[in-house]
Amino acid sequence: MTLFDFLQLMGGVLLALGYVPQIIQIKTTHSCKDLNLKTYATIFVGICLMEVYAINLWMNGSGYMFLITNTVSLVIVYYICMLILMEQEKKIIKPLRPVDAFFVSQWDDGSVYVSPCKVNLETKEILEIVTVPYIGRGNLYSEHLVLHGQEYSVSKDEGTAEDGQYWY
Repeated sequence: MTLFDFLQLMGGVLLALGYVPQIIQIKTTHSCKDLNLKTYATIFVGICLMEVYAINLWMNGSGYMFLITNTVSLVIVYYICMLILMEQEKKIIKPLRPVDAFFVSQWDDGSVYVSPCKVNLETKEILEIVTVPYIGRGNLYSEHLVLHGQEYSVSKDEGTAEDGQYWY
């Protein structure tokens, strides 16, 4: 091993160890919001191109330290890219589909009308209320939502809805 081989080995080890704190941070915090996947992907492509050069050097009888350290860096950067992709996949919030419920209107003459509807559980918006013609003589007394067997109060619009209240 020549002095230059030793310097290459030490430099490559230091470069590879420089990625370790980043890996530890991703694994412990489960967050990569401050990391740019494009940056690490570009570094990965650059190391791949250098890997071709390192293989060429090795095949010509030199550069085996460069090949070893470059391969280690390639594997580490690939691992970081995969960690970023996995953490980003976990953070993707899939929108909830509206669920079936019942909209209940109670009138002061004692009549009750139950209409099927859909509810967006994220926004608390009541959608697609099936209209039922009112034939009675009373005035609207109260409205509520029946969702999974539980009754919830409702508001006529989002602006007047109290915290957590469903609205239509």
